[in-house]
Amino acid sequence: MADYSKMYRLLRMLTLMQQGDAGNAVQLAQQLNVADRTVYRDIATLAELGVPCYFDEDANGYRVRRDFFLPPVQLTSGETLALLCLAERVGGNEQIALTGAAARAVEKIKAQLPPAVVDELGDVHQHVDVHLPASGPAGESIRDVFGLVQQAIRQRRALRCRYESLNSDTNNDPFLLRPYHLVFDQRAWYVIGHHEGRGEVRRLKLNRFSAIKPTDTPYMIPDDFSLADYRGKAWRMIRGDQTYQVRIAFNADVADTVSDTHWHPTQAIDYHDDGSITFHCEVDGLDEIVWWILGYGPHARVHEPAELAERVGELVKATAEQYGPAVTKGAALSKERGK
Repeated sequence: MADYSKMYRLLRMLTLMQQGDAGNAVQLAQQLNVADRTVYRDIATLAELGVPCYFDEDANGYRVRRDFFLPPVQLTSGETLALLCLAERVGGNEQIALTGAAARAVEKIKAQLPPAVVDELGDVHQHVDVHLPASGPAGESIRDVFGLVQQAIRQRRALRCRYESLNSDTNNDPFLLRPYHLVFDQRAWYVIGHHEGRGEVRRLKLNRFSAIKPTDTPYMIPDDFSLADYRGKAWRMIRGDQTYQVRIAFNADVADTVSDTHWHPTQAIDYHDDGSITFHCEVDGLDEIVWWILGYGPHARVHEPAELAERVGELVKATAEQYGPAVTKGAALSKERGK
């Protein structure tokens, strides 16, 4: 870890306090790679400089009073372009909680930009677009749930909740939730935390909460909790109980499309002379990857595991049966034209 100069260390400490990530003196010392006594001296220095830092007993960490801000930073045209594009193009539609506020913040930043940066930037930001997969609108109910979960994580206070599961066999009684992490994944916001009713860590979609209320029940996020470990080698979000070695052949028609994207951390690709590829990966569970494969239709063929090949085949057959005689007739016409 880097050996920070005192000035840089003080700025880093101040940033951690403002973000709520400083922790107590021991944790702060570990993050800055200094002794505990150095942290105490630095906190005293910040206080002498007029920075209103204090120890929050409830959060067990050092913080800075919310009405304190550092002087405005000097942005380059490239940094400004990035902020404008992300906030205006992504945040402006307010489909994702937080981005609407980011868009409004950027409007304030634009008003304070130096003339030189404005001149250098020109109108290029109007000619750059960012398109993300469609997601549900972040209405007031979603923003309310998001805010309450965010507050619960910050204050380490559990939530009393009621959740409408899509599974009709699931008990929808109220339960106590100890949230660990908020994550935007696959077009929607989720909270990951300990579900007292289930007695385990669960992933819950924010728009399915029918009731949510703060409590005074304290909790701690386990030191060994990691979002990466929780996700494991899931194809997207849902981690299965079994790990599979997957091998799929893609023909030349879609080989470039498949190989141009980093689909999974474990993926590897073999390239063949005829333009086709063989895609390899290791996944926990098959429920998600099966739908990805089906999206490529006749251009993909599963070689292993056999269980995955069988599931894809069954779904293809069921899809064809949805169209019944029309599929049979279409196949016959294609065969006739080919003569």
